[in-house]
Order: sequence, then C-alpha cells, then structure tokens
Amino acid sequence: MDGFGGGIVVNDGVNRADTITLPILDYYTLVRLNMVIYHPSYHHFYSDNELYSNLRDLNLLKNFQQADQPVFEHKHWFGGQRPKSGMDEHNFSMIEVDKANFMKRRALLGLSERLSAKA
Repeated sequence: MDGFGGGIVVNDGVNRADTITLPILDYYTLVRLNMVIYHPSYHHFYSDNELYSNLRDLNLLKNFQQADQPVFEHKHWFGGQRPKSGMDEHNFSMIEVDKANFMKRRALLGLSERLSAKA
C-alpha cells in the first residue's frame, strides 16, 4: 500500500465486489472526484455503486478485501445486525428512484459529467 493514492475497498462484513460502502480515500483522490464522494442526486442507495464506478474508471481503486485483513463492521438492518430505524425506512422507500438514477447516470453520462455536482 505504500505510495498508493486512491479508494480502498475494505471488508465491512456486508459489501459486494462492486461497491465501496465505507469509502476510505486520500485527499488526492477526493480532489480527483471533484470533492464529491456521493453525488447529491442520490437519496441513499446506489451512491456507493457510482463511487465505485468512478474510482474504477479513474483507475484509483484498491481492493483490500483479503482474509488476513481486519473487518470494519458495517451494521445494516437488512443483514440482521440491528433493528430497522425510521431513517432506514425512508431510505429504503427511495431505493427504486436511486436505482433508476444510477442506471441513467451510468448509461448517459461520461466520467467528467458524473463528477460534476451539477449533473
């Protein structure tokens, strides 16, 4: 990892291979992302998918999910690690909207447009 600048995917106990649910970024990477980790057009869901795609497209992604690495436990209600809250209910009510937003942005916008807070 010495000298690596980018986004690190860690084992959070729940994430899949195409997401980065706990973004660990250095400042250089944040600048490359135009200071936008999660685009403001998302309510909650799928914002991590876009972050992952953007980091991958910038060749700034390092998967650190290895058996000998620590787990950064990310307690989700859908995994049974905690009860569902009112905020979870609200966020989940927007999942289809966020999914459609992600699919549209990924299909229609290039990387530079996705990195714009206005797009």
